[in-house]
Amino acid sequence: MENIKEIKKGTKISNKLTSEASLYLYNNTLYKIFNNNIQNIEEKEDVLNTLYKYPIDGCSKIYSLLYDGDLIGYGMEYYDDFTTLKKVKKIPLELKKEYSHKLIGLYKKLKEVGYIYYDFHEQNILVNKNDLKLIDIDSCLYNSRENDIIGTRFLNELILSMVFDCVFFECQIYYMKSDRKRIFDILYSGLSYEYGEKGSLNELDEYIENIDKKMIKEFKKQLPKNMLK
Repeated sequence: MENIKEIKKGTKISNKLTSEASLYLYNNTLYKIFNNNIQNIEEKEDVLNTLYKYPIDGCSKIYSLLYDGDLIGYGMEYYDDFTTLKKVKKIPLELKKEYSHKLIGLYKKLKEVGYIYYDFHEQNILVNKNDLKLIDIDSCLYNSRENDIIGTRFLNELILSMVFDCVFFECQIYYMKSDRKRIFDILYSGLSYEYGEKGSLNELDEYIENIDKKMIKEFKKQLPKNMLK
C-alpha cells in the first residue's frame, strides 16, 4: 500500500488548471492527490474503481486507489513519451481527423460502461504521433441525458476547434458567452444541430472525415485573427 507522505516527497508536477488536486511523480507513477472538499467524490471513486478493474485502451491506466478513510487520490501510468495536445504545433489534417475519431470512440466506450467524460480540453489529451491518451479520467459523471448533453457539447467544441485551427481556450474561457456562442455557431455550421444541442457523434464523425483544406480556409475568413492559431 502506498504511503502518502512518501508520495509527496516525489516530484510535484505543475497543474495550473485546477486547485482541486495536486500531482506527484513518484517511482515512475503519477499520483493525483485530492485536496479537501472535493466534489462528486462518490462518482470519482466509482469510475476509478471501474477503470482499475476494467481498463479502457486509450484512457489513463489506473494503478491504485488511495484511501485515508475516504478516497484521497489515485495512482496512474505516467506517459513520459507523450505531450499535451496544446503543445503540439502544425498537426496534419489527417492526423487531426484520426485524433477526432479516437476521442469520439473513447467517449462512447466510457458511456457504454455508465460514465460521461466532460472535461475536454487540450491539456487533458496526450499524444505521441498517432497515439492518443485521455487523462484526468476521474472527471466523469454518471451517464444521464443532461450529463450527456454537456459531455457531447464539450467534445464537439474541442474537436471542431482542433480541426479548424481555433484557439480552444480562447473560445471556452476568455470570451464572453455571447461571443463564444457566435464562434461556435460558425464552427457548427456544417452540422444539422446547433450549438448547445446534444447532436449526434456519428454525424460529427462523418462531418470531420469530409473536411478538407479548402473548407478550413473559408471558415477561417469568418473568425477574428486572435482566434486563429
